[in-house]
Amino acid sequence: MQNRSPDIKGEGHPAICTDIEIRTPKRNKSLKSKKELFPYYAGFSEEFAQDVLRTCPEHSNILDPWNGSGTTTFVTQNLGLKSIGLDLNPAMVVVSKARLSFLDDIRLAENELEALSLSFPGASVFKACDVLEMWVGREASYYFRWIVCSALQLDPNETNISLKIISDAVSSAAAWQCFIILTVFRVVKNNAMIEKSSNPTWIKSRKLETPAGTGPNLIEWKALLRTEFSRLSEISLVDQNKNFISNHEFSAILCASSEKMPISNDSIDFVLTSPPYCTRIDYAKSTLIELSVLGLPLDEIDGTVRRSLMGTTAIKNVQNSLDLIPSDKCRILLDRIKNHASSGSKSYYFKNFSQYFHSLNNSIGEISRVLKVGGISYVVVQGSHYKELEIDLPGIFEELSCSHGIILKSMLSFESSKHFGRINIKSLKYKKHSIMNEKVLILEKAI
Repeated sequence: MQNRSPDIKGEGHPAICTDIEIRTPKRNKSLKSKKELFPYYAGFSEEFAQDVLRTCPEHSNILDPWNGSGTTTFVTQNLGLKSIGLDLNPAMVVVSKARLSFLDDIRLAENELEALSLSFPGASVFKACDVLEMWVGREASYYFRWIVCSALQLDPNETNISLKIISDAVSSAAAWQCFIILTVFRVVKNNAMIEKSSNPTWIKSRKLETPAGTGPNLIEWKALLRTEFSRLSEISLVDQNKNFISNHEFSAILCASSEKMPISNDSIDFVLTSPPYCTRIDYAKSTLIELSVLGLPLDEIDGTVRRSLMGTTAIKNVQNSLDLIPSDKCRILLDRIKNHASSGSKSYYFKNFSQYFHSLNNSIGEISRVLKVGGISYVVVQGSHYKELEIDLPGIFEELSCSHGIILKSMLSFESSKHFGRINIKSLKYKKHSIMNEKVLILEKAI
């Protein structure tokens, strides 16, 4: 399904819409896992981003405050546009940076990976138990720690790895360094001893009870790493046609919060983004393996990363007043959730949804701060349900934006028959699963 948007332009600024067809933001399922560097269920398609970003003047500065796997920053680089991508999850910063790798980046990564593999000193030199041991065994866990820490220029024997240390390291890492780490991500995720979960977005941590020898040995892990590197290189260079010398001056990708952006006031011309939907997907748990590969201990992942991400299922223990949310639709929804008859509605679920919308409002305030007057935002959002209650995320986003001086100018709608709101079959007790509409809000900063 395609939509033609109206011809509305702002003089001296990126066009709100042009007389071109905007393809669906829904990603092509046939590409998933096979032709992607990192399968990711969130975000929008490259084709959609290309259609939207072609409306931008040459010198536009583009922002994606929820950069995720990096579609915005990838497409802007290919179009020769400047962009800034932010994400609080350091694993996704690695993925989005690796996606920018050119031929010389991959050649450098290949040489460095081989050198690091040959120089691995063995598990006996490491002092403490590694978090990856539960999934790959002791020797392999130290081997991967050696590869990743060396690529990030960190001490492999550091025992006090924090989110800040990893966030700073991946923010300053080059594309080739991230390509090495991405390879480790994929090898461990594909071959680790992971317990199955009924939730496809959730990775369960394991106890160290699996007998030794049930997984690949170190020689086999090294072979798997080389094979996966070759596979990812082929995807990056052939499928994405990047056989030329690297030029990374267009894209800056940082591990940072959408609620506190390290960006100057009135410096952004154009925003292309999609916030985490209000579907209670735990993005930290879904990347538990990748965060463990980066060296973060489980208590740091659970206690810090999970609680910092927008849309988390964890409660942040922050008191937020509904009076601070400038949206009637949002306040009415939260009141209905609080007074719903189902178990946990008044306590956990009310707090969970409340903190989500406070984070969303704070983020929109930051978008308004950094966006120039006349600047444009294309925002992909989709509604959902709590029990039988409709969560009109597009409508709430519009009201919050308006309160921050960002005005809706146009809206596109695309049918979405498959979405993660269908995961919980218990919800059928309240409402039958139905087709959802993914909306593209086109907004302009007025003041």
